[in-house]
Amino acid sequence: IKICSYLVRTKALLSINLNNNLIGGDSSYAIGLVLKENTKLRVMLLAMNRFDDESGGRILKMLCFNNYLDEIDLSANQLGPESLKFLAMALKGNNTIKKIDLCHNEITIDDEFIKIAEAHPLLTELNVHHTESDEEKVKQLDSILVKISVKLHLSQVKGKSFY
Repeated sequence: IKICSYLVRTKALLSINLNNNLIGGDSSYAIGLVLKENTKLRVMLLAMNRFDDESGGRILKMLCFNNYLDEIDLSANQLGPESLKFLAMALKGNNTIKKIDLCHNEITIDDEFIKIAEAHPLLTELNVHHTESDEEKVKQLDSILVKISVKLHLSQVKGKSFY
């Protein structure tokens, strides 16, 4: 919580690694506030903590208010179907996130979520490997994200950068 209170105010850090710190439920409020208020942070790594659907949902909801973060890692937590609903909402409201790692969680990717991910303008990497998702859905999602990545790369080569 003290680290998060610093992150809300700082304009210096671009990346923070809080992996494997046993951060649990109540701290997710503080992390959510960081995502809502911090305008400099580009990478937040939160793997191997104890985020469940409730705490993960609090964090993911705040991505709606953040248009600065490029990458978030929530792998190897205990996120389930409810977290995926919050992520879907976040992807509709966030225009900057490029990479999300959700591998080793208890989520299942469905067609509706694939459509939402496909509509996101910059999302090029969404790691859902080693989840409860059907392997074909994971391959379909990977294929879509590769196409988005190629399209972004080509537009940058032609001088039409989205950044």
